[in-house]
Amino acid sequence: STIKTSVKAGANKTIHYRVSVPKNVPAGGQYATIFVEAGDSNQPANAITAVSRLGLIIYGRTAGETTRAAEIVDYDMSRFIAKGDVSTTTKIKNSGNVDFSATATTTVKTIFGKVLYTNTVAPSILPETERRIDDTWPDTPFMGLFVVNYKVTALAEVIEQTHLVLILPIFMIIIILSMLYMLKHVCCYQYYY
Repeated sequence: STIKTSVKAGANKTIHYRVSVPKNVPAGGQYATIFVEAGDSNQPANAITAVSRLGLIIYGRTAGETTRAAEIVDYDMSRFIAKGDVSTTTKIKNSGNVDFSATATTTVKTIFGKVLYTNTVAPSILPETERRIDDTWPDTPFMGLFVVNYKVTALAEVIEQTHLVLILPIFMIIIILSMLYMLKHVCCYQYYY
């Protein structure tokens, strides 16, 4: 249902609401969203206007059999980067009937063990949905060798991997290859004579 009311600038107003659940509702998680929309009552009904809208998700559980099931369907972390930032990504599927919180933690260290970046993302995943979780190290240097650990937990599903990540710009690759080429010819030339 929709409620229309006026609130003066800078004032507060409390709106009471009730969520009714039918008797034959299926067991598991139930969800609703309450939206608040700002509008101008002086605008004509057929006028085109920009509308600000806010939503609040309400989480509920009903009695019955609860099914909690998670699957990590995609998992990836960058290993070699010529341009850009160190990044991790995963996709988690909730095939149960209740929501759960998953966690994805990215940790970047130097090869000597000093922590340079760590971040944990913990989104709530609604039933019968998939959620992608992306993370990027915003202060990634333009060049270096780092140890990256990425751990994803979704209920009983856990994937954790640690890899060396090399960041090497294209121009540095060209310089290294040119130097190797010149070194090879110098060595071969000296050996020949």
